[in-house]
This record gives sequence, C-alpha cells and structure tokens, in this order.
Amino acid sequence: MSANLFEEFDAISTEAWREKITADLKGKPFEKLIWSPEEGIELNPYYRKEDLSYSQYGIDSLPGEFPFRRGNLINASGDGWQIVQSIQLDDEESALARLEESELGEIHAFYLTQWERGSEVPNLGTLLSAFDLSQQALHIDVPVEPAFLSLDIYSQMGSKGMDRKALTGTLINDPISKAAAKGKRAELHTFARIEAGIQNFNPSPWFRGVGLDLSYVHEQGGSMTQQIAFALGTLVDYIDWLEVSESKVTLEDLLRRISVTFSLGTNFIMEIAKLRAFRLLYAKVVQAYGIEDASLQSPFILVKTDKLNQTQYDYYNNLLRTTTEAISGVIGGANAVIVQGFDGLRQAEDAQSSRLARNIQHLLKHESYLDKVIDPAGGSYYIEQATDALGQAAWKMFQDIEKEGGFLEWVEVGKVGSHNCTSA
Repeated sequence: MSANLFEEFDAISTEAWREKITADLKGKPFEKLIWSPEEGIELNPYYRKEDLSYSQYGIDSLPGEFPFRRGNLINASGDGWQIVQSIQLDDEESALARLEESELGEIHAFYLTQWERGSEVPNLGTLLSAFDLSQQALHIDVPVEPAFLSLDIYSQMGSKGMDRKALTGTLINDPISKAAAKGKRAELHTFARIEAGIQNFNPSPWFRGVGLDLSYVHEQGGSMTQQIAFALGTLVDYIDWLEVSESKVTLEDLLRRISVTFSLGTNFIMEIAKLRAFRLLYAKVVQAYGIEDASLQSPFILVKTDKLNQTQYDYYNNLLRTTTEAISGVIGGANAVIVQGFDGLRQAEDAQSSRLARNIQHLLKHESYLDKVIDPAGGSYYIEQATDALGQAAWKMFQDIEKEGGFLEWVEVGKVGSHNCTSA
C-alpha cells in the first residue's frame, strides 16, 4: 500500500475549482460570494495553499515562537487556557454564595467585577478570606486603588502564612481606556496608577498589575480593527509616558506586568483572527523598542464573552452564543477565558447561570480536548488569510494614530468614545 493515500488521485487545480463554483452559481457573479466582515477587509469564499506566500509575517513560525501568531508563549509551555469563574461583587452575601457554589477545587481562577457599574464595592477583605490565594488566580476589575487592594490581599495571605510570590492574576488598571470609553482624554496624573499597580504588587512576580481593558471598544460597536489598533496605541502611550516621567519603573517592568482584555463577539472566524493578529502586532511593537526577551514580547490575553449580542427573551439561546465565543477565544490562543452568565442582561449571575458558565469551559477542555493542541487554527488557509487581512488593517490604523500624535490625541479630537467608536 502506498504511504500517500492520495497520490493515485489527480490534483485539482484552482481553475477547476473556480469553474465548478461558477457553474454552481448559475450565472450569478463570483463576487457575490466575497465576504466583507468589516470595512476595508474582503475575504474570498475559499483559499488554497498558493494563496499564501508563506512570506507573510510569522506564518512559518512555530507555536510559542516570535511573533506568536501561532500561539502564546505561556500556552505553548503550559496546560492550555485558564478557566475563569466570574464573581460579581454587588452583594457580598451573594458573592460569597457564588464562591461556595463554584467548587473551588475545580476552578483555579476568578474574575471579580460588578454587575452594576458604580455600585458600592463590598468589603474585599471578607471576600478575599474565602480564596486560597496561593492556588487560585484573581483577575480583578473593581474601582479600588492598587495600594489599598494590595494591602487587603497581602493581609489575607499573611494571616494564612502564604508566600506573596504565589499570588497570580491580573488587575484591570487602565486609565486611558477608562477615560476613552467616555470619550475623554485621560489626565496624565491618573497614569500614576500604572506605577502603583507595578510597585504595590512587586512581591508577586506573576501578578500583572497593569491590565489594559479594550472591551469597551467592542461593547460600543467598534470594529476588530479598532480594538487591535487602540490596544497598540494605548500601549505605546503608556511606554511614552514612562520614558518622560521620573518613574523608577522600567520598560521591562511594565511589559512584564501587562495583560490585555478583549470582549468576544459571535463572528467566529474573525474573533480567532483578532487574537492572532493582535499577538503578532504586539510582538512587533515591543521588538521595535529593542526588547528581545520572548517572555516580554508575548502578552497575557484575557477574554470574556459578550453581553452586547445577548437577548433578554429566549435567553437560554445565549448559552449557544457564549459557547461559540469561548471556542473562538480558545482557538485564537487566549490565556484566560471568562464565560459570562446567559442571563446577565436580566440580573446578576445566580447559582444556575454561574454553574452553566463554568461548565461550558469544562466541556471544551475535558470533553472536546481543545487544550491538547497549541494552535488549532494553524494550517487553515482561511484563518491565516483573515489574520493577515485584519492585521494589515489594524497596523495601518495604528500607524495613522501615531502619525496624528498618538492615541490620546485621537481621543482628544473625538475619534473614540461611546457614540463614535465606529467612525474613526
């Protein structure tokens, strides 16, 4: 028997494929099949090997190698993505109940946030006492100053005899994005939070105290091109501030403590491409600053499923949406995935929605085995083409941002904000 099972079959040329498609269209133009997922990007209905030159940026790299198109460095050396359970803090009693229901032995990461933005944050000290902070990562998105937060966390760890070095997780700590979401330019004095996020968590080398949060772009109707370009622009503005400030924090310190958060939508192929394109462009920007350390070129990416496309009616259908969104995040190479409750538009997560949210990820990992392949999208000509198209569009927008003075200037002239993310 031949070693190559297909060598007895004649190869089918691209021309033959095109003729067959044209015949099946019965007179309709082939161009009717061209897909434009967002402005400036067009994708054919199919791609073949000859459509990829393999000279495209990073396409011939190995998973976990620069420019990390094919997989994040951390995922390449670990056991797949982090399953993150969301805990909403609006009500301390309910938050503690969610912790008890979440089967702590099976959940190794938690996302602390609020269902209603602006509501009072409960006593974090009481809540933190319920965690095993030496074993469970904390991703924190609450309006608490880094100094006070670190004091609460380290006090709890000290009372239990835990080593501060064991603390892992991220702190959403991004004054530029927080202001940009309201269409406002961040005041320079707020950048002190960046330094505080690094210095106050200095005893914990694996806790990222500078969490960029680009989820607002998607939530306000922005394109994927904008999500990537705005993330790069925000990063560069922080680096520029660091260079002109009198901070003792180095560029290496900053990059070592950064995470990036994105929201995921239902555009399955493009969400995969978004994360892959962002990773390779992030690595390209960091390399331009003379950083050759791979661990600093490869960003920690936290993703969360979307509430923008959820429905308040027939809301169990939202389980299908959050499942496909989570899958796109995993295939795209996210380091940590948050599946939000299927009824999150109606109420804060209860026992049922929390359990279903985390079990979606358990099914993806333990029954679908999506953690067994570093880059499931590798070799898909269509996804590779989508990655390049989105990456090129985002890189052009990022260059436009820099030419016009940086991301802060774009916010200043009204190209970013709650009513015009899509107009930039």
